[in-house]
Amino acid sequence: MRSKLFGLAMGLALAVGGSAFAEDAPPVDAPCRTIAAACKAAGYTHHSQEKNLRRDCMKPILTGQAVAGVTVDPAEVSACKAKFAEHRRPQ
Repeated sequence: MRSKLFGLAMGLALAVGGSAFAEDAPPVDAPCRTIAAACKAAGYTHHSQEKNLRRDCMKPILTGQAVAGVTVDPAEVSACKAKFAEHRRPQ
């Protein structure tokens, strides 16, 4: 279960790159993008072994742990988790 949640979180985080329609409407995964942006601003990247965006920043934040150099609004974390819950509901 935890790995599915983490996989979904990372899928949403990978969407940080934006899309052609980003200016037309607010992204549905905006809270997750905000967290990913805060991680990137602190030097975390997708391909780093030392400061991996997903493993060392996103995952700890989404599990309630503090990450040095990264400040996010707890409401953003809750909203990001809610997005995961939406995606996990049976259709």
